[in-house]
Amino acid sequence: MNTDRTYQMLLVLFFAQSCAFILGLGQLYGGDPTVQTARASTPELSRDIPDRSNLAECVIAQINYPRHILSYQLHITTIGDHLDAIAHQYGSEAALIQQYNHISCSPPPGRALIIPQTNPPAIWPQQSVRDQTILIDHGRTDRPWVALTIDMGAGSQPVPHMLEILRERDIQVTFFPTGNWIAQNPWLARQIAQDGHEFGNHSYSHPDLRTLTDRQIAQELAKTEQLLYDTTGATSRPFVRPPYGAYDERVLQTITTQGYLPIFWSLDSLDSVDPPKTPAFLIHRVTTTLSREELSGAIILIHGGSEATAEALPSILDQFATMGFEVRTLSEVLGQ
Repeated sequence: MNTDRTYQMLLVLFFAQSCAFILGLGQLYGGDPTVQTARASTPELSRDIPDRSNLAECVIAQINYPRHILSYQLHITTIGDHLDAIAHQYGSEAALIQQYNHISCSPPPGRALIIPQTNPPAIWPQQSVRDQTILIDHGRTDRPWVALTIDMGAGSQPVPHMLEILRERDIQVTFFPTGNWIAQNPWLARQIAQDGHEFGNHSYSHPDLRTLTDRQIAQELAKTEQLLYDTTGATSRPFVRPPYGAYDERVLQTITTQGYLPIFWSLDSLDSVDPPKTPAFLIHRVTTTLSREELSGAIILIHGGSEATAEALPSILDQFATMGFEVRTLSEVLGQ
């Protein structure tokens, strides 16, 4: 009889401890909704890392992360940096940094990373994000790769043809849609994601960010990120391209504070600038303006609403291939 009672008491104790443990995990990874920051309204990063042949074997396929991000920090990698050490320094998780920035375990030196902080850092950074500015206009120069980036603000008619051209050549690039564009073209946004392309954030309404407050900039980015996720299941993080390429130090700092890397370009195709450009002009400008040395790691800007660009795209891609250059996504060209 005493044995049965002891056994029952042990079962009750085990059940109580299990419930406490589960509740503890819920507080750590789910958090109390009454104390969530604005991050709680944005999608958590639980999606797969894109399948890229050049990623190290240590890539984590799928991990669920806590929604609550304390803050974001900017880190520029140096020789010998490893994600475990970086994560420990900033109070983050190696797999979270990896997935957030689309990188392997050992990114190349000089790679700019956004570090989502989920815990107080082991070592407080000497500089906060507010003390730093960065604007990325070029990638790694040690490979014959170029990043083709396509801004999507006005117009959508040429996009299906562009996607078909890229699909035929098995090429993935990086699209920067505005939130307005996604709202007006949800099926195209889903097709872009389905084809394996990468996304960046181009704001919601395409304003000059210099005319907005920090809060308004944050709202523009958050609204687009949420809509992109709701529409496609993809994320625009960690890349933002300021509309019109317009920025100042405050804009760059605000973008980084919101957990994004500001992206510029090495070469503007001028396909959105009057007077209207011919396909021949665009082919010549995109493939011959930069030297071979400058092309390695170049970030090239074109626009998805340009019929002339869609017509020129096959020749641009074929010319790069003839020159020995591969067209890649932005994250690949920056260094994974």
